[in-house]
Amino acid sequence: MKKSLFVLAALATHAVFGQSLVVGDQSITLKDFKEKYKYGLENTGVDATINSTVEFMLLQQLAKEKKADTITSFRNAVGMRVRDLKETKLIPSAILDPIVANYVKANQNEYRILVFNVIKEEGDTNNYDQIYKDVKAGTTKMEDAILTYVKNPVPTTFIKAGTVDNELFDEIEKTPVGSYTKLFSANGSIVFAKVLDKRPSLGYITFGTISYPNDFNTDESKAKIYSALKSGKKFEDVTKELGSTDHERKAGGLVFGSPILPDEVYAQFKGKTKGYYTTEPVKIDNKYFIFNIYNIEPYQLTADNKEFFIREVKNSTYANQVTDEVLKSIMVAPNYKEYADLATIKKSYADFKAFKNPSAPLFQYKTKTEKYADLKNYIEKNYKDLDKITPKEWSALIDYHIDNSVYSAFAEEFTERPEIKKELDDLRQNLYSQWIFDDYLKAEINKDVAKQKAYYESHKDQYKWEKSAKSRVAIISDPKLVSEVKKEMSDTKKWDALKAKYDKKLSDKNKILVSFEEGKVPATAEVFTEYKVPYEKGIHQTKVKDRDVIVAVDELLPEETMTFEEAQDSVKDAMTEQFLKDTIANQKKKIKVDIQPGFVEDLKKTFKK
Repeated sequence: MKKSLFVLAALATHAVFGQSLVVGDQSITLKDFKEKYKYGLENTGVDATINSTVEFMLLQQLAKEKKADTITSFRNAVGMRVRDLKETKLIPSAILDPIVANYVKANQNEYRILVFNVIKEEGDTNNYDQIYKDVKAGTTKMEDAILTYVKNPVPTTFIKAGTVDNELFDEIEKTPVGSYTKLFSANGSIVFAKVLDKRPSLGYITFGTISYPNDFNTDESKAKIYSALKSGKKFEDVTKELGSTDHERKAGGLVFGSPILPDEVYAQFKGKTKGYYTTEPVKIDNKYFIFNIYNIEPYQLTADNKEFFIREVKNSTYANQVTDEVLKSIMVAPNYKEYADLATIKKSYADFKAFKNPSAPLFQYKTKTEKYADLKNYIEKNYKDLDKITPKEWSALIDYHIDNSVYSAFAEEFTERPEIKKELDDLRQNLYSQWIFDDYLKAEINKDVAKQKAYYESHKDQYKWEKSAKSRVAIISDPKLVSEVKKEMSDTKKWDALKAKYDKKLSDKNKILVSFEEGKVPATAEVFTEYKVPYEKGIHQTKVKDRDVIVAVDELLPEETMTFEEAQDSVKDAMTEQFLKDTIANQKKKIKVDIQPGFVEDLKKTFKK
């Protein structure tokens, strides 16, 4: 039966993409080879690129055999790359992007609030629902309620998104100024807030401060600082000179994290831009502070500031929202499963203790399954005296454990994602090669000086100093000095005095008047070949660009053989090159190299040189 044209075309496509170059336990497909080595294929040709790739892979496998990946520096490099990749790629953009957008939008306003916050203790019989109702009704002042029931009250303060509980902040955003949020009661905490004021954010401000004490020198300190600032000195330079703390002197008074500004600073910063400093100092406690704007990033999301705000989200309470959204997406996916026995042991701590099947599966994420015995071991190791825990608290504790376990598994399997695995494999390959050249080859050559000397003796004719001229050179920027310098250089005894005479002297164009050099100059140097200075003893004159050059050739030195010490670096380079060739040849004997049919043929059709 004849195959259809469609089937034949599909088979042909499969044949092309199925071609691979295989070196031991490594392989690369034709498609990947074309992408990865495109530059080499286009510029050095197919055969040279294949050969260098095979050698590259052979050396990597030698590094594996020598366990280079167990070296601390190797493992640290991989670990750092994993951390960097997790920072940028762990959270899917479909989850992260909306949260970042919400965070930026929410930060466009700041809210001054008064907070009632009680953590219930054993024996606390207060009716907080009624207290909340009385405050809302106006029969009890909120300040009096706080004074009566809150142990460590927080003063009224402005807050911004990401600095308080997200659920509370969402409620604050919806609450009109002068009104109260709803009452939050969970896990023993009783919280509600009154919104006292609202103001637009000035943006994410990176600012610095310089301070001075409120003492008998206050006026003098203030005058000195403002005088320096008005003179045009940079704020950070003034703080280094006049700051009153180590932080100010060392870091320009830089304040990280764009905290909420005091009212007086907010008023002075409003409408101002980068480089502005407060024209009136602000008194905080017993010190005066001058504030400076190093930078303002408006709370408007752009392509340029997106990565910056992603980092801010991860350092704020919005990070919890990111985790929650990741867990939600996992737990509705087919690769997460909860078993019937989980519902049984979640009812109460008593039900958990009464459960008798240690091998019963409770929940599963991908290939990781947690059984009753695993959970029992975790609970016994981390918690004591759970008999008094309520069923609601027990269920929440189990949910918390499941969330942590699933998120940890999600983060751990990150390195197995195909695109991440490929990136880390590429890194490891480069680190293997780096180890071969930076460590293994050098160590093998350096460890045997006797072999180096033997190599030197048998190749001595390769290590020679070419014939050269022992010379002194003067490079002159002022033509009027040529005659004088030339005359003085003719007497070798006057050389040192001549150099001293013109040391550090500059022309009216701020150029060095005369610069001096001396040493051996090879006969093949440009000064003899291009600038036509005779290769003979005597005083010679030439011109290089706009400079007059006087060359005193004091002695002509014949070609001579280098000593071992002089030739040692070149000897080691030559031995390393030969040792590398021998190493690759030995690897080829041990490791099978297989270039599948059609691989080279396809490359030569595509990359014609």
